[in-house]
Amino acid sequence: MNWSARLAAWGALLFLLGAVTGGYGASAMAGWISADVHMALGAHVNGLLGGLWLAALGWSLAFVRLSDGQLRAMALTAIVAAYANWFITGLKALWGVHGVVFGGSTANDLVAVGLHVFVVLPTLVSASLWAWGLRHQLRA
Repeated sequence: MNWSARLAAWGALLFLLGAVTGGYGASAMAGWISADVHMALGAHVNGLLGGLWLAALGWSLAFVRLSDGQLRAMALTAIVAAYANWFITGLKALWGVHGVVFGGSTANDLVAVGLHVFVVLPTLVSASLWAWGLRHQLRA
């Protein structure tokens, strides 16, 4: 499977979604929708940066030394993390919750669980595998 091409394609799609989400942030700024402006703009930036991260990850695969299973795990967890970060941030803008700590409202706690399960943990897995796969480049 060509993970470089797949990551590039998923990255391009997320970059597009992030660009479109700029309209979501602008709509919140104009007062046309009821959403937290900073979080809506955060979703916009998360989409753009997540798309670029996936593209960079795909580009770097020529230098990565991982088994097929590790490569698959790295790619899939990165895709899940990038898309979830964009989506959950956009959702929490509508709910007006941060989801950083537990113990708030139900909406806040759902966001916190979503961020931990679908963003933080997959990001740590994919970034760890990425760094591990490139460790030989540090000795060059």
